[in-house]
Amino acid sequence: MIISATMSFLVHVIAKQLNADISMGIDMQIKDNHYTGFIEGIPTFREGKVERLNQWKEANNIKDTYVYFYTDSSNDLPLCYQADHVITVNADPKLVQISDEQAWGQQHWNLNK
Repeated sequence: MIISATMSFLVHVIAKQLNADISMGIDMQIKDNHYTGFIEGIPTFREGKVERLNQWKEANNIKDTYVYFYTDSSNDLPLCYQADHVITVNADPKLVQISDEQAWGQQHWNLNK
């Protein structure tokens, strides 16, 4: 599953490439085949990620889960605190500090060869 604060039409394409079964992003309102600039539903940002995950779990009758969560942003702290296992990747400074305090895993990826 991928939950991102990116527009859902992009998240779905990326999720498909990564073979993720479920993907959630920010759903933009469409009117007359054009994006209006307004968000539909709960945006998958900060606490919204937790809400959307919990809605999905409830809708799919999923009770017992073990959540691994990868993130780079302190904006994701609400979901970090709900996850069972957090791994930060190239985290922002605030997230690095909290990750140190919480003893979360930290990874540093470099795309240079």
